[in-house]
Amino acid sequence: MKKIYLLLTLLLFSLIVNAGINGPGIKDSPGIYPNFEKQYSISLSGDWNFEWSVEGGKIIRGKYEYAVIIRWHDSNVDGHKVKLTAKAKNTPKILNFSESVKVFSLKGEQPAEFTAGDKNISFGDNTAVTYTIPRLNYPADPGFGGESAASYDWIIPSGWRHNNKISNGTDPINTDDSSITVYPDDCTGGTIKVFGVPFYSDMSKSEERVRKITRSTPPMKSSTFTTTCGNPKEITLEVANISNATYQWTKPSAWLWTSSTNTNIVKVMPNGSSGGAVSVNVNGCTNFTQSQQIAFYDWDPNEPEPKITGAKVVCSGGSTYTLVNAYSNATSVTWSASPASLFSNASGNSSSAFLKAKSSATSGSAQITFTLRNQCGASHPVKHNVWVGIPNNIRGKMPNHEEGEYPMLCKIDHYISDNSLTVRCDGADFDAEYKWNIWNNGFAYNIRQNRIQFQPYTEGGVAFDVKVKNSCGWSDSEGFIFPVIDCDGPGGLGEEMFIMPSSGSANENEEIDFNNVDEISDYQKSSQVLNPDNSTNSARRIFMMSHPNPANQYTELNFYSENELSTYQKDSPTMISISLSEQTQELGEYEIQIWSERKGLVKKLKARDKKLQIKTNTLDEGLYFLHVIVNGRVYKQKLRIKR
Repeated sequence: MKKIYLLLTLLLFSLIVNAGINGPGIKDSPGIYPNFEKQYSISLSGDWNFEWSVEGGKIIRGKYEYAVIIRWHDSNVDGHKVKLTAKAKNTPKILNFSESVKVFSLKGEQPAEFTAGDKNISFGDNTAVTYTIPRLNYPADPGFGGESAASYDWIIPSGWRHNNKISNGTDPINTDDSSITVYPDDCTGGTIKVFGVPFYSDMSKSEERVRKITRSTPPMKSSTFTTTCGNPKEITLEVANISNATYQWTKPSAWLWTSSTNTNIVKVMPNGSSGGAVSVNVNGCTNFTQSQQIAFYDWDPNEPEPKITGAKVVCSGGSTYTLVNAYSNATSVTWSASPASLFSNASGNSSSAFLKAKSSATSGSAQITFTLRNQCGASHPVKHNVWVGIPNNIRGKMPNHEEGEYPMLCKIDHYISDNSLTVRCDGADFDAEYKWNIWNNGFAYNIRQNRIQFQPYTEGGVAFDVKVKNSCGWSDSEGFIFPVIDCDGPGGLGEEMFIMPSSGSANENEEIDFNNVDEISDYQKSSQVLNPDNSTNSARRIFMMSHPNPANQYTELNFYSENELSTYQKDSPTMISISLSEQTQELGEYEIQIWSERKGLVKKLKARDKKLQIKTNTLDEGLYFLHVIVNGRVYKQKLRIKR
């Protein structure tokens, strides 16, 4: 008996667990809409008493039956629920069921912001405008995916038109799409409102989306904003076209109306000698005044700029120069060429000039000028620079030096970028021809038009000259001489010594050469760069030492007076003796230069310190020359960078 009772209990429990409320045709309906009656039911085995309740709706019938009919309220808020309490008739069992229901309603929903349609429309503008919002969807439902509003109601400002129907400002215009195309009147602003409309008429519309429309004064239009001396052109001006408006135009007194002035479009002719403002008062939607300033120009800014065409160089055979794009309002044109001393013959008229160089030896820069004048007394010079005769004033520039500054060269066994000279001159075209003449054979060279690169391989000097050709002929030759010394050999630098000081950080040894007067050639003695240090000189001496060398991140210069060093220290090969000027007897400002064997001058600075740290962390490994320039004399030493 107990076994039978247990089996019945388990069976009843299984039925209770699997029971649930059956809603209305879920598969056949896209959702549950408000104000429609829906049936809900439950299936339970056995005898039960039922009692239904609802939130967000109303029970129509079947409150105490196994099935109930409910009419849901028009709202999209959460909280729509159907509930059931079931009591078994033969047992004390009580079952409670609850199921949330999603009701599709537009009530409380608001369309998204407008994506198209002007907020500001000018007075008199009655062209079509399309206003658009994104489609308005019912609140999304996981079971059905949501639906969009069936249509849209629009309210447009009174006097505006849609599909040839003029709005009264209150009656809605219904569209199937979330856009509407309307035609404004001349003046009215206000608001455009749109509502989402549900599928059925007894359901609520959405909240409104509003766009405020303002009407404003449009800018005056003008066919031109300028007038020109002696060459006036008719000007057309236009303002907003407003129905039934009155227009009162004013102009400069010397100008003439060429059209009627009681419309929104007028035409006026300037007098050709002054500018001024054209104004209008419009009395229509509202009363407003607009004005347009017409600027006065001596020469028409819309015409191309006059210019002179012709050769860049004037030779003894002569060249013709022509004025093109002369302003149309020019009443006279004259020309001149200066300086007149460069020319032997000059002739022409208001549009061209023929010029000849005074002689084949004449050379210099000149300027041709055509001067335009108009009836207002304005003049406009048009200038053209030319060169007369053959080129002259040949000058050269070395890398890292000023133009005309030519240094002493070191004897080298390969080309380096710093051993090059670029020449330029006056009167040579960009494609001029250059002729180089090498004086001696102590160096190799490489020539590229106006640039020569040289490799001195013997002591003595590099010497050459160059001349340049333009359309008139060849210039005179210009010579260049560069002294060459053996920067590494004995006697090559006089007092400029190459020193490899020893220090704890040194990784290799360098030979140290000290040269006295007898070891220096006469040529070297005559160089302004070289000035041998003579220990018998009455000028006071100081001593310089640098370390570490080889350097890694830095090297440091130290200057000492004679009384700071012992005789042994003064005679040390790591010291450089520097003679001071008899006048100053002080170290003063000195200059530091670091030259790369491959790249030329890589670092340059000036200082007064007796102890100076020079950073070398940015320099590549390799051999450098450290130049210390004191009182116009150069003291050199090799500096290696090694890491």
